[in-house]
Amino acid sequence: MNADAYSYLDEPGFRRRYGHPDNPDRMFFFVEGVHCTACLWRVENIRHEFDGITGMRLDMGRHLVEIEVEPGVSLAPVAVRLEKGGYKPHPIPYETLDKQSGASGHKSLLIKMGVAGAMAGNIMLLSTSLYSGAAQSEYGGIFEWLTFVLFLPILLYSATPFYKNSRVALRNRHSSIDIPIAGAVLIGTGVGLYHLIAGRGDIYFDSLAVLVFLLLASRYFLFRLQNKYLAPNRLRSFFESDKVRIVDPATGQASMCHVRSVRKGDRVLVYHGERIPVDGLLAGGDAWVNAAVLTGEPYPRHILDGQEVFAGTQLTSAEAVITVEKFGDETRVGQLLQETERGVLGRTPLISFADRAAQWFSASVLVIGLVFAALYATTDAEVAVNRALALVILACPCALALATPLTQSLALRKAARRGCLIKKAEAFEKLVQVESVFLDKTGTLTEGELDLVRWWPEPPGEKERSIIYALESISRHPIARVLAADVSSAPHGHVSLDLEGHREVPGTGVEGRHGADHFQLRSLADLSVLEPAGIRPGPGDERGGYSFAALYRNGEFVRLAVLGDRVRESSADAVAEFGKRGKDVYLLTGDGEDTARAVAKRVGIAPDRVLASQAPEQKKEVVKAHPRSLMVGDGVNDSVALASAHVSVAVHGSMEVSFRAADIYLTQPGLDPLARLFELSHTTIYIIKRNLIISLLYNAVGATLALMGYISPLVAAVLMPVSSATVVSLSIIGTRFWRRYDRSNAALAPDTPPPPAEGAVPAAARGGNA
Repeated sequence: MNADAYSYLDEPGFRRRYGHPDNPDRMFFFVEGVHCTACLWRVENIRHEFDGITGMRLDMGRHLVEIEVEPGVSLAPVAVRLEKGGYKPHPIPYETLDKQSGASGHKSLLIKMGVAGAMAGNIMLLSTSLYSGAAQSEYGGIFEWLTFVLFLPILLYSATPFYKNSRVALRNRHSSIDIPIAGAVLIGTGVGLYHLIAGRGDIYFDSLAVLVFLLLASRYFLFRLQNKYLAPNRLRSFFESDKVRIVDPATGQASMCHVRSVRKGDRVLVYHGERIPVDGLLAGGDAWVNAAVLTGEPYPRHILDGQEVFAGTQLTSAEAVITVEKFGDETRVGQLLQETERGVLGRTPLISFADRAAQWFSASVLVIGLVFAALYATTDAEVAVNRALALVILACPCALALATPLTQSLALRKAARRGCLIKKAEAFEKLVQVESVFLDKTGTLTEGELDLVRWWPEPPGEKERSIIYALESISRHPIARVLAADVSSAPHGHVSLDLEGHREVPGTGVEGRHGADHFQLRSLADLSVLEPAGIRPGPGDERGGYSFAALYRNGEFVRLAVLGDRVRESSADAVAEFGKRGKDVYLLTGDGEDTARAVAKRVGIAPDRVLASQAPEQKKEVVKAHPRSLMVGDGVNDSVALASAHVSVAVHGSMEVSFRAADIYLTQPGLDPLARLFELSHTTIYIIKRNLIISLLYNAVGATLALMGYISPLVAAVLMPVSSATVVSLSIIGTRFWRRYDRSNAALAPDTPPPPAEGAVPAAARGGNA
């Protein structure tokens, strides 16, 4: 094979027709011969053999490889290298990618299986006549030759995958189950043809025909399993929908279409609570959009007509129309997910072990079969060949290689639905090993936003609310924004009024005069200034972590606003859950000692495990001192510490930053998803080990029975996919916890996002007076 056979890939016209619309040097190919994660590793490593390849990614579930090269770089040598490695590439037009990639993968195999099934059925009809006595009649010879003629399509077409894979395995010097299968088909055909010409002995064509059909059927079964469970799209399904509503420009009516039908300039309709499916510009009116998944901002943004909106964000106002700019993989979130999904089921320790075990197992079975055939041939050559062939067919390592990535892929999907997006499947293995948990305070244990805790001694009346709003309306200070939002969202709101001498005093507060009264709203560093007047709003241990603003009228204290970063309701339960699992839980924060200890006391962290006033570099050293540590923090501020941890978790915030900084990203506020993830990790590792043991026992028992003569090659071909089906069933069923975890996810399905609570929208966003 030389590069000329694929020279058409480098023609500008071909690349324009088949390549990506925005980048003709980015093409997609269906590749034959993908069986396990070892194939993924081999295919993606081909990029290192050539200069100018900027990206090469295999979607193992769909047998789809994406190759991107620099302008002017030839794709032909890469295609040749793929074919030499046993992965023949077939280019797929980008426009029909979704339609063809799923069908192209099994079309060829399905045709070969259909031909084998049709021929085997007719051969068995003729063989039935021969076994019933026709062999001794004048038509016996004709029937036998007819079986050979009907077997030729199977020999020359249906069985070609076994020949090809055997040739590639021998050339690359690695073992393959296809080697003995191809040998058995060719040897059996030769012996049968010799007996047919000689007019004596068995001709084997019926058995070989059924054997090839059953083996192809099992391959097809495994292919569909990979297509269903191993496609790396568990993140994409969380943020994207396959369907969109496209607005007809002529009628203004919206109709449901597949997202691949969208083109730049189309207009799509999105309803309240739905995730926006495309990047585009808001068309006609304004909208409120929750972009927390991309920006980390906890409140919706007000988007004006003509401004940008992004896929994956959520519409929190009424319906909106968006003019499409980008869709699918080209969106901002699509680019991020592509980067994250690369290698998600790569060479993790467990997958590497399973692949090595499968290769050793396959080689051992082949050696045992050859030794047995050689030794037993002196007694009965035909029995020796049959038993050795049954051994090799039955003891297939497919289930062994499939068990680990299948279970991990299912667990990744379950975790994503529960609010934990995992960048690498290896995180399951690491989570089981964690001994110490380090938690940041702001945004992790707390809500991360300044909020009004209470008014003391009581909430302000209507007039005071109006005074407070008028005072704070000129300030951009965080405390001013919180107080203004609070008084404007009260049941009766406030009355607009003007103040005389209204001004902001930097570092102190705001002041102004209304009528005969002079009002001040001042920020207090602590409450000691109020103690001479006998004012004690709360126990002393509540002072840490709070801010205070006092309202004065004519110099006399009127009311106190207590503000703070609220501790999440779920934080204490999550910390308790970590403790039950034997983890040492620490609070690692840059906040002061008083604040840190106050928060630690509320969530149940021991005082001797509070590490306060820690700079980012100090956090890094603390985490590095604990080899099996889990760090939970913000993807921006704690990126250094996250990178040093054994496992890193970024809390709900900016996905773009967090996905790059951490192993796990929490799409929901709070630590509850992480607490459940520990149990999911233990369950996942348990299921993997259980599946490996069952697969090994199944093959060991089957191999023994095959060598003893209790299982024929045909029965072995029937039983071979049973081990894979067993592994799949046990993985899907999992354990009682796995099923309970699934049920708890029912309300979190990505296709039906729950509408946001009204309280999640600020008063200003709801059209209030703020």
